[in-house]
Amino acid sequence: MAGSQNSIHKVDYVAGVVVAFSTTGVMSKDDWDQTLEQLRTREPLRGYLGTSVGTVEVSSAQRRAAVTVMTERDRPTAIVTKSRMVMGLATAASWLGAKIKAFSWEQRDQAARFLSVPEADIPAVLAALDALERAATDEEQARAKARAQARAKARAQL
Repeated sequence: MAGSQNSIHKVDYVAGVVVAFSTTGVMSKDDWDQTLEQLRTREPLRGYLGTSVGTVEVSSAQRRAAVTVMTERDRPTAIVTKSRMVMGLATAASWLGAKIKAFSWEQRDQAARFLSVPEADIPAVLAALDALERAATDEEQARAKARAQARAKARAQL
């Protein structure tokens, strides 16, 4: 994973669901630990809605910790992604007994239903997801702009 940049990870809690959105990159230990803490302590907890538009690199120890928390709490996980690799990992985890199911980005409402979100609360869950995506995208663009400015400054000093 050398050279990979950290994923931007945003989390909210809506209608009993821990909702998370991540950009492409490596999941930081701090971000993952904060999400796990929410999954351990939020009440009521219907489940976890983990979403990304790219591949989020999560270590095997991080995956194991999440499966442990969700298994101990007997709650499902819905993964929404555009990445076939991430969908495959979620499917493989379900074969091992985890209550996890992968959905395409267009199936976000079905993912909420998988978590037993009442129909009346689905719009709030999806609105929170959209807000997290916007916040992460804005932060990602700001990071890219800062990197470009740093490169330009470094070139100017040559």
